[in-house]
Amino acid sequence: MSWLHAVNRSAGSNVVQKEWQTTNSAHYRWFTDPVSRLVHPESDHAEQSRLLVADLHGGYTREGGDSRTAELVDALNRESPECAGIWRERPVLGPYCASKRFRQWQVGTLELHCQTLVDPDQFQRLVVYTATPGTESHTSLLLLSMLPITQGTPLSGRP
Repeated sequence: MSWLHAVNRSAGSNVVQKEWQTTNSAHYRWFTDPVSRLVHPESDHAEQSRLLVADLHGGYTREGGDSRTAELVDALNRESPECAGIWRERPVLGPYCASKRFRQWQVGTLELHCQTLVDPDQFQRLVVYTATPGTESHTSLLLLSMLPITQGTPLSGRP
């Protein structure tokens, strides 16, 4: 059983498009919108913040100072003291994606392992989350696959 999550950093040609991309980035929302953090247990927030900044640092290093990633980093360093502080430490991603815990409002906390597939030419990444068979998280993922899809959740407060 897996949970797919895609992150797409697509190009924008005008200021409105660039602003939309920045504010719709999962990285940007994590540091500027407290509601976005509700999906992870609070005890995991510091580690998640470091992982996101390390990801930005890697993108900035690959793409350079005139890139979309650089624009996002500049915006976050202006708007988020937490992000700016971690950025100064220059964190680096490890070679693998560690287990993560997610809070899901219908089944509780899920502990999932992840694999990352990268398409550097398209600036896309596919992260596949899986649970170990026989665990409570695996059972919860199976249950989620049988529940109807809803528009909003109590955790997000959004439609």
